[in-house]
Amino acid sequence: MNRKEKIALIFAFAFFFFAVFAHASDRATRQITMLSSTAVTASSAATSSYLIDDYTEGTIYIDVTAESGVSTLDVQVQSSPDNSEWYTFDESEKVETDNFVTSDKIVETGNYVINISNIGKYIRCYYTVTGTSMTFSINSVFKN
Repeated sequence: MNRKEKIALIFAFAFFFFAVFAHASDRATRQITMLSSTAVTASSAATSSYLIDDYTEGTIYIDVTAESGVSTLDVQVQSSPDNSEWYTFDESEKVETDNFVTSDKIVETGNYVINISNIGKYIRCYYTVTGTSMTFSINSVFKN
């Protein structure tokens, strides 16, 4: 292999390394505990709001650890441009468990996921428990 071929090979390797590894490390993430695990009796409430304007997509993790009586949980992801007027994501009407989409009502213990994209400046979750009570937490990871 001559000198020009060696230099070309070094540049090709450097370009490949940068394209594969540098991009992955440049992608920032932010983890947020939106609601610590708590038992919620029949009611509706919103989590705190969070400024996430540096991020473009996210995953909401709902971990239901207990269900009392015949209860349901509905979690809607909401976005706001100004932290006062809130809009509900259409895709938050469905949750996934074990890669299957369920109805918007969670009726049993388990781990559920809501994926969102094209999120706005602020984010929060609005939840409603009907029936007796549900014990659950809401965590999230946002990526740019």
